[in-house]
Amino acid sequence: MSQKLTILTTTTFTKAQIIITRLESAGIECYLRDVNLIQPSIGSGVKVLVNEDELDKAVHLLKELHLEFEAPSESKDEEVAFPDLFLVPVDFSPASLNACYYAIELAARLKARIKLVHTYGIPDIRPLSFDDTDFYSSVVVANLTEIREEAEKNIGELFLKLQNYAQNKALTDVPISSALINGIPEDIILYMADTENAGMIILGISPKDFRPFEPMGKVASRIISKAKPPVLVIPEDIEFKGMGSLNNILYSTAFDESDFSAIHKLISLIKPFDMNIYCLHIGTGDEGPWDNIKMEGLHEYFNKVYTKANVECDMIISPDIIKALDQFIIDKKINILSVTTHKRNLISKLINPSLTQKILYHTRIPLLIFHA
Repeated sequence: MSQKLTILTTTTFTKAQIIITRLESAGIECYLRDVNLIQPSIGSGVKVLVNEDELDKAVHLLKELHLEFEAPSESKDEEVAFPDLFLVPVDFSPASLNACYYAIELAARLKARIKLVHTYGIPDIRPLSFDDTDFYSSVVVANLTEIREEAEKNIGELFLKLQNYAQNKALTDVPISSALINGIPEDIILYMADTENAGMIILGISPKDFRPFEPMGKVASRIISKAKPPVLVIPEDIEFKGMGSLNNILYSTAFDESDFSAIHKLISLIKPFDMNIYCLHIGTGDEGPWDNIKMEGLHEYFNKVYTKANVECDMIISPDIIKALDQFIIDKKINILSVTTHKRNLISKLINPSLTQKILYHTRIPLLIFHA
């Protein structure tokens, strides 16, 4: 018997344990590689290896398991009822104005409300001495009043712009409200998203936001990583041409159980827009034949559960995920990229930086982020 080992699949540590149990019960010798020995429960990228001459038998057994693609509990006619509130953080920049335009068109199609949220901080003005306390208090009050009045003026001007935009687009049934709150921006947004049951956060960003030490970059990153509802990230340099110009959306899959929930929400969300959905997995070539099986399973899932959706599944092997993703976006004329991000602890973040973050810093099309 040949003792040359080959990679059967790359998966999480937990699933790898299930796989080797099944294989060993069938008399197939198998091994694990790249296990995090310190904290195996958080491990990902664990490789399952088998003898080369037992590969076909192992693949057949794995196909019976369908670990990543068990049928979801919802029926194919069931739709997600999205809460009808979109939160839009605004700082009166071109990026946030662009996000507002997207929000209005989405809200009009999905019959949702929009809430503009602007936060402002307390100026750092400290008394020079204890005797200056009364003067200090009056200065703080004056500064806060000035900041508040400036914010009210800006929000009023923004309302006029959005009302004119809505009228020009014949979108007259979109309720828009606003909130001016003193506090830390990301904390306010996350709190409001929870307490007001927001259906989506629509966030405008500028390329400069992600330069080192830029405050807005920190705000955006924290909202994206900690928010419970989906976050739609709109780059400032995208010229918005109306929802009618958005024809193709790409969902990037890592073959995770959370794909089912994200795909279900995605299809319900874009149903009014008659968009084409591309489901893409980009592998590095080390995953083995199991990835082909998982993609076949996902394609079967689409055909069975979402018979009316126009979905195309594809898989690309490339050592450079970002480059391959860029090329696919260009070739298929993708208008929106959608991904699912996972909460990870500090150790795994240091070892394996989030692909979602890399895409966020790199992409030049709107990015729709679901949370597992």
